[in-house]
Amino acid sequence: MIHLIDENFESGLGSFSNVHYTNNPTKNAETAWQIKTSAFVPSGSGATWFPAIQSNFGANNFAFVTSDIGTCGASCYYTVDNGLVSNTVNSTGFLNLTLKFRMYFDRYYPTGSFLPDELMTIDVSTDSGTTWIPISGNITNDIGYGTRFMDFSYDLSGYINQTNLKVRIRYYTSTWANGAAVDDIELYGAKPLSTALNWSGIPMPDVYSDAATTIPYVSGSPATT
Repeated sequence: MIHLIDENFESGLGSFSNVHYTNNPTKNAETAWQIKTSAFVPSGSGATWFPAIQSNFGANNFAFVTSDIGTCGASCYYTVDNGLVSNTVNSTGFLNLTLKFRMYFDRYYPTGSFLPDELMTIDVSTDSGTTWIPISGNITNDIGYGTRFMDFSYDLSGYINQTNLKVRIRYYTSTWANGAAVDDIELYGAKPLSTALNWSGIPMPDVYSDAATTIPYVSGSPATT
C-alpha cells in the first residue's frame, strides 16, 4: 500500500491545516483545530465541558476542536464552523483508495434532536478545496468516548486519478456546544508496480509474478504484479 496521507499529529497538524468557515476574531484561536496531548482536559473561557481525552497510550498528540467558549451576549451564541483540511494530493495511477481515521465526537444535544445545530461531516474535494463533496452525510450522534476513539473507514476509490484531491473533517455548531478529536488519519491505496526488479550481489530468491507462485520472475524484467 502507498500512503498519500499518514498523519498522527505528533509534529503539529502536519498534512492538515485549520480553515475557519465562520470568522469569530476574538474566538478563532480557541475554536481552531489544534494539537493537544493525551491526557487532555478542555479548559478556557466559559468552559463547562471537562472530559479527559486520551487518544492512545502515553502522551501522544491528536487534533482537537471545541465550541465550549461561552456566549456572545444574552441569547447570543457563536457559530463555530471549522475544517481540518488536508494538503492537496495526487491520486493518479492508484487502483483503489481508502480513508481511515479515529474520531471522538461529544455532541451536546441528545441524539436525534436539533440536528442542524450541531454536526460533523467527512468531505472530499477534487479541485483543491474550492468545492466539497460529502461522503458521510451529517454526523449527528455521539461518536466514541474521550478515552476510546471510534474507527472510521471510507472507500474513496471513486476519487482515483485526481490531481487536486483533498479530504476534510468538518465540525459545525450554531450554539454553545462541546467538541471533537481526531487522530491517525490515513489516505492510502494500491498502485501497479512498474519498476524492474534487479538483484545483484546475492543469489536470486524465489520470486514469482503470479499469486499461485507458478510463474518465475525473470530478473531485470518489468514486474506489474
